[in-house]
Amino acid sequence: MTHYEGTNLWEFGCGAGADKYAGGWVPTDIRSEGYFLRVKGGFLGGDIYYENSIPVLRFRHYDVNGNIVHEEQFRR
Repeated sequence: MTHYEGTNLWEFGCGAGADKYAGGWVPTDIRSEGYFLRVKGGFLGGDIYYENSIPVLRFRHYDVNGNIVHEEQFRR
C-alpha cells in the first residue's frame, strides 16, 4: 500500500496469491511513500458499509489462509 504525501492518493494492491510465488522486492529498497508492504501470498478485499449514516470504504489485505493482516478505512 502506498500513500503519496501531500495528496489524497492511496494505492492498494496485492502480489502473488501463493507464498511460493511472492518476491521481487529488495529489503533495502525503502521508499518514503511506502506505507504497508508484505512480501507474502494473499489477496486484497474491499467493501463499503455505513456507520451512523456515514459511508466507510474499507480495504483489507489477507494472507493465504484468509486471515486479515492489514486494514485501512476511509470515512467521508
